[in-house]
Amino acid sequence: MAEFALGLTKAAVEGTLIRVKSAIEEETKLRVCVQDDLVFITGEFQMMQSFLRASNAGERASQNHVVRTWVRQLRDLAFDVEDCIEFIVHLDKASRWDWVRRLTSSLVCIASPPLPLDVAVEEIKRLKTRVEDVSQRNTRYNLMGGSDGVNDDHSSGQQHQLLMHPVAHGMAASLATFHDLMKVWKAMGKLHDHTLDLTKLINCQDSELRVISLWGGLQADVVGELGWASIMKKAYYDEDTCREFKNRAWIKLGTHHSFNPVEFLNNLLAHFTSHHHHRYHDDMSELMLQVSKHKYLIVIEQELSSVAEWNAIRMCLPDSKNGSRIAIFTKQLGLALLCTGEPYQISELECFSDDGYLCAIFPEACGPRSAMGEFIWQLRRRAGVISLFWDWGHGSDKRQFRRRLYRSTVDRLRALLPSVLDRVNFEYQYWHDISACPNDLAILAVSLLLESCPKDKRKTVEEKLNGMDNQDLFERCREFLTEHDYLIFFDMMDTQKGLESWDLIKQHLLCESTRATIVVLTRSKRVATYCVDGEECRALNLINVMKGFCGKHESSHKLLLGRTDEDKLLQGQMKEFPLVTFVWGIAGVGKSAIVSFFYDLVAFKYDMCGWVDVPHPFNLRDLCRSLLLDFYSDDVYAKETALIGMMEGQDPIQGCRKVLSENKCLLVIDGLQSTHDWDLIKSTLLFGPVSGSSTIVITREESIATYCADRKQDIINVKGLETGKALYLFRKITIDGKQLPSQAETISKLIVSKCGGIPEVIVAIGKYTREYIRDKKFLESINADFMGCLETNSVFPSLTSLFCWMQSYFDACSDELKPCIFYMAVFPADQSIRKSRLLRRWIAEGYSSGGGGTEEEKVEKLMSELMKLSILYQEQQKSTMIKSHCKVNGFFREYIKSRPMEDNLVFELEGNCSPSSQLTGQHLTISSSWDRDEIVFKSMDLSRLRSLTVFGEWRSFLICDKMKLLRVLDLEGTSSASDGTGSVTDEDLEKIVKQFPRLKFMSLRRCVLITYLPDALGSMRQLETLDVRHTSIVELPPAIITKLHKLQYIRAGNTIITAK
Repeated sequence: MAEFALGLTKAAVEGTLIRVKSAIEEETKLRVCVQDDLVFITGEFQMMQSFLRASNAGERASQNHVVRTWVRQLRDLAFDVEDCIEFIVHLDKASRWDWVRRLTSSLVCIASPPLPLDVAVEEIKRLKTRVEDVSQRNTRYNLMGGSDGVNDDHSSGQQHQLLMHPVAHGMAASLATFHDLMKVWKAMGKLHDHTLDLTKLINCQDSELRVISLWGGLQADVVGELGWASIMKKAYYDEDTCREFKNRAWIKLGTHHSFNPVEFLNNLLAHFTSHHHHRYHDDMSELMLQVSKHKYLIVIEQELSSVAEWNAIRMCLPDSKNGSRIAIFTKQLGLALLCTGEPYQISELECFSDDGYLCAIFPEACGPRSAMGEFIWQLRRRAGVISLFWDWGHGSDKRQFRRRLYRSTVDRLRALLPSVLDRVNFEYQYWHDISACPNDLAILAVSLLLESCPKDKRKTVEEKLNGMDNQDLFERCREFLTEHDYLIFFDMMDTQKGLESWDLIKQHLLCESTRATIVVLTRSKRVATYCVDGEECRALNLINVMKGFCGKHESSHKLLLGRTDEDKLLQGQMKEFPLVTFVWGIAGVGKSAIVSFFYDLVAFKYDMCGWVDVPHPFNLRDLCRSLLLDFYSDDVYAKETALIGMMEGQDPIQGCRKVLSENKCLLVIDGLQSTHDWDLIKSTLLFGPVSGSSTIVITREESIATYCADRKQDIINVKGLETGKALYLFRKITIDGKQLPSQAETISKLIVSKCGGIPEVIVAIGKYTREYIRDKKFLESINADFMGCLETNSVFPSLTSLFCWMQSYFDACSDELKPCIFYMAVFPADQSIRKSRLLRRWIAEGYSSGGGGTEEEKVEKLMSELMKLSILYQEQQKSTMIKSHCKVNGFFREYIKSRPMEDNLVFELEGNCSPSSQLTGQHLTISSSWDRDEIVFKSMDLSRLRSLTVFGEWRSFLICDKMKLLRVLDLEGTSSASDGTGSVTDEDLEKIVKQFPRLKFMSLRRCVLITYLPDALGSMRQLETLDVRHTSIVELPPAIITKLHKLQYIRAGNTIITAK
C-alpha cells in the first residue's frame, strides 16, 4: 500500500497548504509571530509537496522503509497542522478587555484558562518545531536527495536492460513458440512424455535406413557435456552401438567449398574399412555400391545449412534395407523435419536452464508412441477393432457423477475428431450410440448404408432399405463394409447391453474381409479387452489419449446466473454486426465468462474464430502469435504448420493479417489496458476486415472503452450481481441451489454481502465452504476474517491476480480520490446511503478543497469517480426516491478495512473487542454488532478523531471529552431497543453541543426522542450541516439558527416517502 499511502499524504499536504494560505490572508485575526511561523511552515510544506509530486516518489516509498516511515510522519504532521489552522481560522475576535484579564492574572494568583489565541500561538510554535524536525530528518537520511551509488547502479542496470530488451524478448518469444509447439506435438501423439535414450533410438530394430535429426536452440551447440556433439558421442561410442554398427563414421564436411560426393563417399569407406586400407577412386557408382553393402552409422558433424546440401548427401546414400542410420544436427526445424521425413516423432533430449533445448526428431517406427500417437497410428494401419476405455481409477465417486465425467470426455473427443482424423483418410464415418438403441441392428445397418448416399436421395434410399428383409439388409451392409474404408464409432455407455449388442454386430455385420475400422468406447476395461479379442495393445486408455490435447477455445465454465440481461444485450448488438463491441467492468465480475458463453453460441456463423489475451507488457508480435494459434486451435496440423513457420522466422503479424483479411472472423481481445495498445492493434489488424466480421474487446477501464468505441451504444458495462442473485449463485455452488440450512442462512448472507457481487469471489468462497455449509462456527470464522482468509489461504490461488489488480487499481487513483476511498469503510456494506448525506460529510471533512467549481460540484465529481470505479454503486430499483441513494461494494469495503492500520484512517468497533490504545484513527464507525463495552471505548486514543458514526443502539458514554477535533457526528444510523432505551435523548444533545463546538456536520435524523434544539447550539459557529429530519422537533428557533452563520444545509420535518 506504499503508493496508496503516498497518495493519502499528498492529499493531506495539499489540503494543509490551502488552509495555511487561507489563515495568512486573515491577518487581522493573527499575531505577527504566528504569521511568520505560518510562512515558514508554508514554505516547508511546499518543498515537501514538490518531493511528493516527484515522478519516482512512489517507487522510493514502496522500496525504502525509511522513506515510507518519513512519509507517514509527514502525513500525521499535515493533519495536525490542518487541525490547528481550523482552530485559528474560526476563533472569535479578540476582546478589547483581554488585557485586563492578562493584567489581573499577573498580579493576583488566579487560576484562569488561557485565552484561545494564546493557545493557538503556543500550538503553532510546537508545530513549527515538528516541521523543522521532519525537514531535518529528510536531510539527515538523504530522503529527497539524489540517488546513491546503489540506486545509480540500479538505474544503469535498468538502462542496460532496456537496451538489451529487443534481443531478450526475441529469445523469450522463440522459447514460448517452442513450448507451444511441444504442446501441439503432444496433442498429435508425436511427443514423448519422457526423455528417450538416444542410444536406443539409434539401435532400434528396423531394417529401413532411418535419419535422426538433432534440432536445438542457441545453447545446443555449446562445447561441453550439454552440447549436441557431447550427447551424440556418448551414443556413438556406446557398447551397444559399437556392437550393432561395425561400420561407423563421424564425418566433417568441408566448409570452404561445395559438397563433393566422390570425396564424401571415399571418406566414408575410409572410416568403414580403415583396417583394409581403402584406395581412393572416383567411380561414383562403384563407391555407392560399396557403401550400400555395409550396415552403417553416419554422424555428420557440421550443422546442415540448406535443403540442397542435404539432398546431395542423401543421393549418395540409398536405402539398402539393412538397418543403417544417419544422424545430423541443425538449428532449422524445417530442415530437421525434412531430413527425418514423415511420419516422425519427437523427444526432448536436453532442456537448458535459460532458453536452450535439444530435441531428437526420429521416424515413427524407431520409438514408442504416446497414447494419442498410438491411437492415430492404429487408425492409419486399419487395425480392425480399437477399444478406448474410460478408466478413472478406483474411488468413492458417485455413479451418476462418474457417468457424467465419462460422457463429457467422450463428447470432447467427438468434438476434436475432425482435427485428429484430418490426415487419416476414410471414405465414410459414422457414430453410433449403442446405449440409445442396443438391439436394433436393422436401424444401424440402414444408417451405415445411408452415409454413402447424397442428401437429396437419402429419403428414397431409406424407404427402399426399410422395405428389405433383415437378412438381406445385413448381407448388403456386410458387402458394403468389405468394399469401402469405413470408420465406425460404437459408444457403449451401458456395459451389459453393450456386450450383447457387440456380439450381434460381429455376427451379422462384420466378417474377416471387412475394411471397416471399428472404435469401441466403453467405461469398462474388461469390455474393451473383450471387443479386441484380448489383444491389450489395441485397448487404449481414453484419459491418456485425451491428455494434453489442444482443442478449440473452451468456455471458462463460470456460471452465468443472473446474467441474462448482459447476454441478451450482447446478442442484440452483434445482430447489427458492429465492427467492434467493448465490454468493460472490474476484475472478477464475469466479463470473460459472458463473452465466452456468447462466443461458443455464435462461433458457427464465422469462418474463423480467435480469442487472445493481451500480453503485459504489451507486445504486438506476442499477441499475434497467440491469436494465430487460436485461429487454428481446431486444426492441430494447421497449428503445427504455423508454429514451425514461426520457428523458421515467419512473422505472426502477417499471418494474422492474412486470416483476418480473407475470412469472416469473430475476434475476442481480452484484457486491453491501454488506448495506445488499441491504436496499434486497430491499425495493424483491423484495417480492412471482411464484411460480417466482428470484434469484441474486453477491458477493465471505462475510459479505454469510451476512447476506443465509435459509438456509445457499442459499449456494454458488466456490473456485479445483485444481492439476491449473488446469494443464489452461492447456494448453487454450495448446495446445488437448495435452501440454506437455518443455522447457516444468516451468516451466509453476511459472507455473500462481503463478496461485493463479484462472481469470481462468490464461486471461490462457495467451493471452499461447500463441505462445511452446516458448520456455523466455521462460517463465522470466515466472516470474522474474510479478507485475511482470501488473501492468505492457499486454497484461493484463482484470486491472486484479483488482489494484484486491486492494489494497482487503488494506486492508480488520483490523490484527491484516495481519502474518499478509505472513507467508504465508514458505512456497512449494502446499506442504503443518501448521496446528500455523503456529500455533506465530505464537504465537512475538507475533501472539496482545491480545484475549480463549488464545493458541491467538487464532491459530486468525486462521488461520480467512485461510481465509475464500482466502489459505490447505484441501487438497482425503479423508485425515483432510490435514485438519490447508493451503496458501498462489500468486497471493496472489506479490502479497505484489511489494509494496515498505519495506512488506514478508518477504524471500526464490531463484535467483541479488547481494550487497546492501538484502536486509533481519524474516523470511527461503531457497528450495530459491537457489544457496547465502555471499558474498551475509554481505552481508545480519540485525540485525532474527526468523525464519529454510530449504527445500532446509542450509549451516552460515546460522548467523550477526548474528541476535541471532532468535525462530523453522524447518528442517523442509531436505533432504540424495544424498551425505548438506546436512543439519543435531549440530555445527550445538550452534552454534544457543549462538548463538540467545532462540529461542521451533525445528523440526528430519526433520533425520535430529540424534542428541541438547545440554546447552546447557537455557539457552534462552524456548523455547516444540520439534519434533524424525522425527530420530535416541531420548530427551529430563529434565535438559534440565525447565529449559525456558516450553516449551508438544514433538514427538518417528518415527511415520509414510501418506496413502492
